[in-house]
Amino acid sequence: MLGKILLTALVCGLVYLVWRHQKSQLLEQGKPASGTATQNPRISRSPRPPIKRLTMGVLLVMSLGSGVWMLLDWRERHTLLEVRVINPMTGSETAYQVLKKDLQENAFVTRDGQRIRIASSERLEVQRAPRN
Repeated sequence: MLGKILLTALVCGLVYLVWRHQKSQLLEQGKPASGTATQNPRISRSPRPPIKRLTMGVLLVMSLGSGVWMLLDWRERHTLLEVRVINPMTGSETAYQVLKKDLQENAFVTRDGQRIRIASSERLEVQRAPRN
């Protein structure tokens, strides 16, 4: 949650900087040139910060960060798990293979598409499936 707030504040700050930069450029263009016509007003000015490069760099870093986060989230959700349903009354065990994204508190969908609902008396044991 804090990350979302900081990201929003960063974007708002960047928008403000770009707006201020454009406003200052418009004001400078409206001013009459002082001195002779051959004098270049940009020479006497101090160098401006590279706002375009900075903005593009921040956007690039944010895009790459979002892409990496999405990739890692996708990989985690598609982790193959082995779920064992144990009936305490009979002691029978049944094993299923489930993707992590399909596992819920009292139900899951197997890799084969079979939907399994768990009774409140049954116990689930979940572990990462062994890699073949």
